[in-house]
Amino acid sequence: METQTVRRSDRIFLELDIEITGSEVSGKEFLERTTTLVLSRHGAKVLSKHMLVPQQEVVVKCLKTDKEAVASVVGTIGKIPEGYYYGISFMDPEFDMWDIAFPALPEGEAEGNKTVLECLSCHKLEITNLGAFELEVLMASQRLLRSCDRCGDYSVWRQISEAEARQLAPPEPPPAPPVQRLQNDRKHPRMALRVDACIRMPAGKEEVIVTENVSLGGFRFQSTIPFHVGTAVEVAVPYAQGGLNIFVPARIAYSEKTKAESVAAFGVCYVTAKDASTLSTEHPAEPPA
Repeated sequence: METQTVRRSDRIFLELDIEITGSEVSGKEFLERTTTLVLSRHGAKVLSKHMLVPQQEVVVKCLKTDKEAVASVVGTIGKIPEGYYYGISFMDPEFDMWDIAFPALPEGEAEGNKTVLECLSCHKLEITNLGAFELEVLMASQRLLRSCDRCGDYSVWRQISEAEARQLAPPEPPPAPPVQRLQNDRKHPRMALRVDACIRMPAGKEEVIVTENVSLGGFRFQSTIPFHVGTAVEVAVPYAQGGLNIFVPARIAYSEKTKAESVAAFGVCYVTAKDASTLSTEHPAEPPA
C-alpha cells in the first residue's frame, strides 16, 4: 500500500471545549463535554469516552462560539486510557462552526491527496479526494466505511496502489437493483452490510465472521459454530487483521436455522458493561435446535 500523507494546510491543532450529544452502540444516550484536538473547515478530531460507530450522527456544540451542528462519525483514529479519538465531519460542509479563517490550500494540494479505494463488497474502484480525518481513519484501521453507489448502501473500502488498481479494474457491471427494505418495529434500523467482524468468546478464542446486516444495536451473521443464545461475548465491527480494532461487550440474542445444513444465523446485541456482568459465560457447545 502506498503511504499517504495527511494534508495539514487546512487544519490547525487547537483544543476547544465542545459538547457531544448522541447514542452509544448499546443505544444509551449521552451528553458529553470534551475537547477537540485538531480542527478543519469541515470537521474535527475529538476525544470521547463513549463507543461510537462509523457513519453515526452526533450533535456537536462549540462552547466558544455557541454554535452547534450535526456531524457524522468518520471512524476511530486512536485509543488512550481516557477514551477514543474520532474523526468527525459536519453534514453541512458550508457551516462555519469555529469562526476561524482557515488558510487556503496551496494550488495543486488537493490533486496530490487523491486516493485509490476499492469497495470490498462489489470491488468497485474509485479515485477520490479524501478529507484529512478520513485519511487518518484509513491509516489507523486500514479500512473506511463510506457510501457505494453500485452497492446502493454503505460498504467497507480499502486503499490500494495505482498499480494494483490497474490490475484489478474489471469491466463495469450493470448497476445493482435497489435494496428492498421492509418496515418493522425494530428499535434500530438495519443496514444491509457485509463486513468482517470478530467475535471474542469467553475462553479468549476469536472467530472472524462476515455480517449480513448491521445497526446501532447489533448485527446478524451466519456460522457453523453453535453459539448459545444469551452467551456474553466481545465483538469488533468492522474488523481488520493487524489494524486498530475496538472490542465492545455484547451477547448472542437469537439463533435461527438456515437452508444450509449445520449453518445457523445468529443475532448479536450490544450491551453495557454493567449488563455484560450478568450474562452467561458458558462456551458454545451444542448447535441451536
